[in-house]
Amino acid sequence: MKALIALIVFFTSASVTVLAQFSHYSTQGFGAQSTFVSGAMIGSVSDNSAIFYNPAGIGNLRSSEISINANVYGISYSNIFNGLGDDKDLESVRAILYPQLLTGSIKLKSKKFNLVGAYMSRHYAKSRIPLFDTQVDDFITALPGDEAYNINLDVEDFLHEQWAGLGLGYQHSEKLYLGMSAFITYRNQKAQ
Repeated sequence: MKALIALIVFFTSASVTVLAQFSHYSTQGFGAQSTFVSGAMIGSVSDNSAIFYNPAGIGNLRSSEISINANVYGISYSNIFNGLGDDKDLESVRAILYPQLLTGSIKLKSKKFNLVGAYMSRHYAKSRIPLFDTQVDDFITALPGDEAYNINLDVEDFLHEQWAGLGLGYQHSEKLYLGMSAFITYRNQKAQ
């Protein structure tokens, strides 16, 4: 059994690129525990959100459960300092819904294995930066007098990323848990 687990871990890790800490955990919590501790739970996760934070924690789940987590609102603020020149900042303030998580876990027939499925709305962001400005100066020196230069800029960004995945955890001993999770991602991103 130990040799089989070692082979599975070896071949899984050899064929997959792993990026540790690719995303920050402090601003968007998934699961009740993470939301209350501002993401400071990577090593000690003990609920279904282990599928995202630390798959080895899946082996530590004591019972089957369903979890639903949603943050009701948030504020997205973007600022581009001197985006159109000196003292011409570009900024956007938007009220938006933040990510949600739906997970379910089951204990398999062997009491040492747990399986978790998850759907996450991982990223959601919207920004719109409108700007209109008129400048009067002698832009074309070959012509007499000042010219008026109108600037009209409207930049809009939208990002929505959804994840679905499965995780498997194994309790090897009282202090050693092994786990892995895999996600597929759908990302919709627009800018104009």
